[in-house]
Amino acid sequence: MISGRFAAAAPSAPSFDEACESIAREPGAIRSIFPAAARRWGGGPSLFEGWGVEDVTRVLLVAALPLTGDDLAAEVEALYRAGGADEKRAVLLALALLGDELGDRALALVLDALGTDEPHLVTAALGAYAARWLPPGADPRARPPCPPAGTAPGCDDD
Repeated sequence: MISGRFAAAAPSAPSFDEACESIAREPGAIRSIFPAAARRWGGGPSLFEGWGVEDVTRVLLVAALPLTGDDLAAEVEALYRAGGADEKRAVLLALALLGDELGDRALALVLDALGTDEPHLVTAALGAYAARWLPPGADPRARPPCPPAGTAPGCDDD
């Protein structure tokens, strides 16, 4: 179910595997499992710089959703809207894993986070998902820094 470098970062508790299996069988189960993730499996740093174990745990729970397209987008949005700042951050981080399946359906979440001016939400919102799906000019923080002055058209970072 979980592969690659995320497998090494996943909590080793059998209850975590059971939670992922529960979500895979019944996607609505995530609504009770996701908010409790930090209490059940969180705490401490993870293998990913800037992420806590609770971030990795929540991202993997979202990745366990067997949904596609509009159904996946609706569930991801519901998790984001119902969550506190930490849950919202995890949803935003998970968008990178779900990007191809979501398409641009989660842009409203990215734009909402960018509007908060909360650094941890803005940083999470400006990840790989935003790099791929956020239209140019949608948010000035989403554009890469300009090279040295005068070397690229459209840059005004003098």
